Amino acid sequence: MIYTPLTGVDFIQKLLRPIPPSAVLFILQAGYDAEVIMPITLDSINGIDHQSRREKRLTFDPRFKQVAQLVHELQVTGALQVRIERWKEGNEIFLITFETTKDSQAQTEREKLRSLLHLRPTLQRFQVYYGGRNR
Repeated sequence: MIYTPLTGVDFIQKLLRPIPPSAVLFILQAGYDAEVIMPITLDSINGIDHQSRREKRLTFDPRFKQVAQLVHELQVTGALQVRIERWKEGNEIFLITFETTKDSQAQTEREKLRSLLHLRPTLQRFQVYYGGRNR
């Protein structure tokens, strides 16, 4: 096997391309710690900003860390699942699903996460989109 590293324009394009939600969700689905993955892959989530040098936003919203902690805790207890569904047409849908649990702490954490992200309290599945920011 011969390894040829990317160079030039190909390297720059790959390096500067935004990370798609599917990549972040695949990593979370594989069980990697959300407290590690989310801060290095996300600029914001539902309007909660993380520190970004790209946008000269050097302050960071403490709620971002809280969201990452809650996602991690819910991952550990199995109360939050990441799902990637493929349809016949080849489309992929990225979902975060809140699983039913009798664990009262997980229920409390789930409600805190819902509140922080402004998610409807009755829905169990939420589609994840990559998109612009509402300002």
